[in-house]
Amino acid sequence: MKEGYLVLETGEVFVGELLGESTSGAREVVFDTRMIGFDELIGDACYAGQIVVFSYPLVRLGKVNKTCLEAIVVDELIGSEELDVPVLIGVDTRDIMRKVRKYGSVKGFVTDSLDRKRDLLREVSCKTNVSVLMG
Repeated sequence: MKEGYLVLETGEVFVGELLGESTSGAREVVFDTRMIGFDELIGDACYAGQIVVFSYPLVRLGKVNKTCLEAIVVDELIGSEELDVPVLIGVDTRDIMRKVRKYGSVKGFVTDSLDRKRDLLREVSCKTNVSVLMG
């Protein structure tokens, strides 16, 4: 396995070990708090194109026929390492979950190199200023 990174549009970088290739571009980062049923989520079409972070620290996967996800981020993985999507392992997923809760919808990407971090951050960041009114 090689070193990999989850880079959020907020600038935070999470380091782990990458199985597979980098994601093709910026995707929405979402988290899931389930403790069982990981295989069902991976094949669920409603997660298509998203990077899913499992907050439960130990994820066990059986045979997965079809994946709809863009990437998976886990703390520890047991089982199927023959997925057709990038898997970032050894990351503090609960910290990522806190960031996603704090900022709301967050885009990010999984990569094996930070050489293009500035260009990739530009890709995932807002193109115009956004005003938020609190009331």
